[in-house]
Amino acid sequence: MPAFDSLSRRLGVLAAILGTYGASVYWREGLSLSHYDAKAHLVVARRILDSIAPSWEQIGAVWLPLPHVLNALPVQIDWMYRTGASAIAISIASFAITVACISAIVRASNGTRTGAILAAALFALNPNVLYLQSTPMTEPLLFALSSLVVLYLTQWAMADDLKIRKAVGWTIVLACLTRYEAWPIVGVAMALAAIVKWRRGPQQARIAQTHSHGLDVAREIAKLAMYPALTVLFFMGMSYASTGAWFVTGGFYVPDPTLQGQLGAVWEAIRSGVVSLAGSTLTDAAEMCAALLLLFAVTRQKWSVMVMPIALLASIALPIYAFHSGHPFRIRYEVPLILGAAACVGTAVSMLRLAAPVAALPLLFFVVQEAPPFNRASPVI
Repeated sequence: MPAFDSLSRRLGVLAAILGTYGASVYWREGLSLSHYDAKAHLVVARRILDSIAPSWEQIGAVWLPLPHVLNALPVQIDWMYRTGASAIAISIASFAITVACISAIVRASNGTRTGAILAAALFALNPNVLYLQSTPMTEPLLFALSSLVVLYLTQWAMADDLKIRKAVGWTIVLACLTRYEAWPIVGVAMALAAIVKWRRGPQQARIAQTHSHGLDVAREIAKLAMYPALTVLFFMGMSYASTGAWFVTGGFYVPDPTLQGQLGAVWEAIRSGVVSLAGSTLTDAAEMCAALLLLFAVTRQKWSVMVMPIALLASIALPIYAFHSGHPFRIRYEVPLILGAAACVGTAVSMLRLAAPVAALPLLFFVVQEAPPFNRASPVI
């Protein structure tokens, strides 16, 4: 596991308590399985061992397999299958890990305690996030694994050691087998980490030594890239074996021409979706903060690591591709952007140092006012 500071560990524990309470709220209201995909994920997991033709092929080739593999045994128990309890437990644990990771990412990116707390709160108090972590949906596991990947790579970029631990590669494998949003997040995180590591190389070294350092960084990232590359190839092979297609991109939805082929309209729809999910305050703040982080990372070498939280915004690649290809608009596809938005805002506010609380408190107040926790009118519920 990556290193977690004491604050991040405490926030993770608080998130576990909040997540358990949130799950109990939606459980009592009968909303744990109200989303059609929540039930479908349980069905897929159950049929691997309990169906007319039990087989690994029952995993299918549209959804990535890890969430269903994790639940394959627990849901053989009827109570677990009918209630989704085991999958909900995984979601709550994932929620807690994600909150700890967000805080640790901000801290590792030269962030303050205030920035870390703000980032964790912006994510954890969002009503749509709280609802999803109370269900068998696969987004919470995506949040946990993708934020773990970004944290691992952030700490590697800041470390003196050049070697990347195998645990990073295997975390990437798990993330890439959870949801497709992880694929662009992993790719962008690896690229940004390599750039940060290279820029933080020998300051006074001769040109040859600096060139050698760049080659060493590229070599390490190339070795790490084998993990996601082989994972994607593995999934494509599994897809071909079960469906006869290397990669299933259609046939499971009716194309919607509303956004198809219209990149500008797709972008506006995605932004509008994020506003509906998290409010205009967080959306506007995230856009400004991401731009600021990129600017400071490019212009100030010592702050280059502050670019790492932006990797979590790479999940936007999935809805852009899906909606541009004709997939019907799904507001749930924008929820992962809340994770990146929270991390970017927390990191940017940290640049204010002692004045950070002056900006953090009113910002959090307005965000929570626009998207209050446990709001039954939230789009995802």
